[in-house]
Amino acid sequence: PAVRRFATFKSVRAALEPACAAVARMVFDILGGSGGASLGDVAREQLSALGLGIAWTHRLGTTAEQLRRGCVTIPLDDLLRVKLIEKQFIQLVESQSADPRLDELVKVQAGRARNLLRGGAKALPRLGDERSQRALATLIALHESLLDQIDTLGCAALWCAPRLSAWGRLRAVLWGMRLVAKG
Repeated sequence: PAVRRFATFKSVRAALEPACAAVARMVFDILGGSGGASLGDVAREQLSALGLGIAWTHRLGTTAEQLRRGCVTIPLDDLLRVKLIEKQFIQLVESQSADPRLDELVKVQAGRARNLLRGGAKALPRLGDERSQRALATLIALHESLLDQIDTLGCAALWCAPRLSAWGRLRAVLWGMRLVAKG
């Protein structure tokens, strides 16, 4: 079967960004974001980063499932940076084999998702009221918490989707509230 793959993160971004940006923009509008049709380029970029950060967090945690469907979302250039070729990567994930190269790969991908989420967090002040800001901040905090779980799991996050406990979700809500309070 044919495998869908991406050479660089730029190519992944080009494939995912239209849908991610649209979803983030809908959430922003539902929460009462300012700007309407005149939303500027900076705000659009922030929302795009937010949507992509959320999507990348989920993609990272569902890597094994994606491989079963014939998709290697991790960019090939990132695999090469940790001295893996695609075939090795697929074999390691399918066999659930711990490998320091996979740990490094997960660390880099989680860092990428975090940077995107933090770029998206810059859109918070554009939301009209504090309740809407808290809602979006909580969404960001939940995904940051998933990334913390991914960091804890290391390469196992590639075949064992991270899940937050009830306590983890509560901490994320509190973290989101703090994020708004800091401004």
